[in-house]
Amino acid sequence: DPDKSFQSYLFTIAKHLVYDFFHKEIKNRNLKELIISISTSDYSHIEEEYAYKESKKIVNQAIENLSPKRKLIYTLCKIEGKTYEEVSSSLGISTSTISDHIVKATKQIQSFCLSKEITPSLLIALISAVLNQK
Repeated sequence: DPDKSFQSYLFTIAKHLVYDFFHKEIKNRNLKELIISISTSDYSHIEEEYAYKESKKIVNQAIENLSPKRKLIYTLCKIEGKTYEEVSSSLGISTSTISDHIVKATKQIQSFCLSKEITPSLLIALISAVLNQK
């Protein structure tokens, strides 16, 4: 419209260019934040999984380091889920001896894992995962 001010026309164009610029920047910023959050969460999952696998190896190594009889009793009771009475009758030893072996095996596994710097809460989670997996 030739009757209107050219200065107002230029101001309106500039105003819309600024609005468009800020809208694009907001979209870009939101997209960057989304990409960063997705990549970071994937990285932390990978890192946690790696730590879990390494810790699980240590727990299995601790079980392997038990004496043969203690390892057998621990495996039968904790991993295979047999009762103390079942293990007692199959091995021909008393339930109190079974209990003693389990207590000592658990302490030995804990001390081995703590020497490898596994936290107690992670140790509990790992032992239960190992027990549920086998």
